[in-house]
Amino acid sequence: MTSVGQAGNDRSRTIADMGLAGETLRMDRYLKPSTPARLTNQADGSWEDGVVVHCWLSEEISAHHCYVAFFGQAIPEGQPAVKPYILDTRPVH
Repeated sequence: MTSVGQAGNDRSRTIADMGLAGETLRMDRYLKPSTPARLTNQADGSWEDGVVVHCWLSEEISAHHCYVAFFGQAIPEGQPAVKPYILDTRPVH
């Protein structure tokens, strides 16, 4: 995950708008709910912005396991117009 972004409109916020541009989030640390996150496609540079919904230390994977709700190009302020999808960060064995 990375946090490079573009400015949002009056109904949405991007990672850059929140003052987090350039910060890289590691998958091995606890992220509190509401922490902004960005999933970047390394192949084409496209991204989706989201927020951490839940995170806990998993003994099964010996790391933190998080659920992240993704909204697309920007995180909406207030009620989202479209239901986000939830990404499970657990590594696949």
